[in-house]
Amino acid sequence: MKKQSFLAGAIILTISGIVCKILGAIYKIPIANILGSQGMGFYYIIFPVYAFLLSFVSSCFTISISKKVSSAMAEGDFPMAHGYLKASLLLLTFLGVGLCMILIVLSRLIAYLQGIGNIYICYLIIAPSIIAVAMQSAFKGFFQGLQNMTPSAISQVVEEILKLTVGFSLASLLVEKSQLFGACGALVGILVAEVGTCVYFTVSYFAFKINNKSLFVHSRKHNLQGKSGILEKKENRDNCKGDNCSSESKTDKIGAKKKIIGFFCSQNGSKKCQCKENPCKKPLCKLMGEVFVNAIPFMLSSLVIPLSLVVDSFLIVNILKNMGFDKFFATALLGLNAGVVSTLIGLPATLSSSLCTTIVPYITYSIARGDVSTTSQKICLALKLSIIVSLPCFFVFIFFFPKVINVLYSFDSVYEFNMAGTLLMISSINALYLSILQLTIAILQAFGKTYIPVVNLSIGLLFKIFFEFVLINIPDINISGAIISNIACYFVPSALNIVQIKKLVSLRPNLWQTFISPAISSIIMVAIIALCLTITTNFLSLKLATLLSFFVGGLAYLICILLFKTFLKEEKQDFLLFRTKKKSLS
Repeated sequence: MKKQSFLAGAIILTISGIVCKILGAIYKIPIANILGSQGMGFYYIIFPVYAFLLSFVSSCFTISISKKVSSAMAEGDFPMAHGYLKASLLLLTFLGVGLCMILIVLSRLIAYLQGIGNIYICYLIIAPSIIAVAMQSAFKGFFQGLQNMTPSAISQVVEEILKLTVGFSLASLLVEKSQLFGACGALVGILVAEVGTCVYFTVSYFAFKINNKSLFVHSRKHNLQGKSGILEKKENRDNCKGDNCSSESKTDKIGAKKKIIGFFCSQNGSKKCQCKENPCKKPLCKLMGEVFVNAIPFMLSSLVIPLSLVVDSFLIVNILKNMGFDKFFATALLGLNAGVVSTLIGLPATLSSSLCTTIVPYITYSIARGDVSTTSQKICLALKLSIIVSLPCFFVFIFFFPKVINVLYSFDSVYEFNMAGTLLMISSINALYLSILQLTIAILQAFGKTYIPVVNLSIGLLFKIFFEFVLINIPDINISGAIISNIACYFVPSALNIVQIKKLVSLRPNLWQTFISPAISSIIMVAIIALCLTITTNFLSLKLATLLSFFVGGLAYLICILLFKTFLKEEKQDFLLFRTKKKSLS
């Protein structure tokens, strides 16, 4: 089978992320306009709790499984890698069902504590999707551990298409009854999308099995040999003492070993192929235990950011209500923060998350091979790509925030429009911090320093809670306090993670390629957008002029990145050709 290069895998996931964001914009922006700020408040107030529960079965297990599979493949042990898939599927299905039942049982209590009792129905609708997401995580981890990012990329697009078609249609029909019903229709779209994505992964797995039939046949043969070997061991001890062992028996053993090693080495063409003689002999329950124990530190680190959103969902509405704001107005402010601003700020973070998804199995593979130089090179490349993606978004949000809000959203009041723009401007720096935070967490996890991000994220969460209690209670600041607290929540752990990474590996990123070139390109982009806006607003509508100016500015940014020699020659070849190298599964 073919194994993608690091840059090719990152680019595939990044392109799929861009497509998904375009589809997401086609979905979320009309949804926001259909539901209104209050309806978006209903829609997004349930997401922190939902995302918190997903953290127990989603990315933490995906990373854990990909590390286990990647380590097994570095040793040429495909049966072990496949065993981890089967074990994780069983484990995650049980966990998904359990979390689904917990959310259903506690839905009324959670809705009451959040201050909006009738949203419990939203939890009932979205709860079953936890099971589908859990099963997806097992397949994602398996394919990513094999350094094949294509199934994950396609699954993202499939999910967005289903969410767009089903969610938008139902929300449009049901919003006529009430904004709560409209939010429920959008949530049904999420449920259908997650189930459909799970079906896609199942089909992809069987397609992989058919295309790599020899691997599975090989695994079954040697599993049978492993079982029969236990029965034959006693007989061999009786018939085979010291040098009296028959030459035929010795020849059979040596021949079996050569066949296994020859199979994996023939895939790689390498003289230094280290392949295991025996197939996976560990029982399924032991593999399940390994996957679960290995996922715990990933789980803890992935819980912190969703936990911070849970804090928002419980604190913001209740604090604003205690300050004298109407319940529905407080919900509308939360909707502006979560449904509008956080969606835009999450755009570069979503794209850079493809780097995080890609880098873990690659770094794990390099560490297993003892290749320190390649490890450092991949980290520097990932950092450069993260900056290239997030920095222009930061510049656009801080300089053109009214234009961004105007072209994407329509509000019933000038107050909501101005508030959304102000929140976007204040939080623009998080477009950069959140991308770096995700990347540094992934790097530390790949090195096995899985508890360091947990501690650093917990410190950031404490800063967030402190600032929220202090700032939101100030009438002139109110909801803006949540944005300021998020800046502290992302900046503090990002800085602490970078300090720890420097202790683990010698990083010498090229200053021009990583920082200076993207910064200069972003400044040129801003100037071109401003110039285009000045010209095009004379003969085009404001929205159309803004869209055209952003397109021209983005194109100018990409041209500048290429002209300023931001990428090395071999990186450009990977980018342009998506070349893949035929390697072993090892």
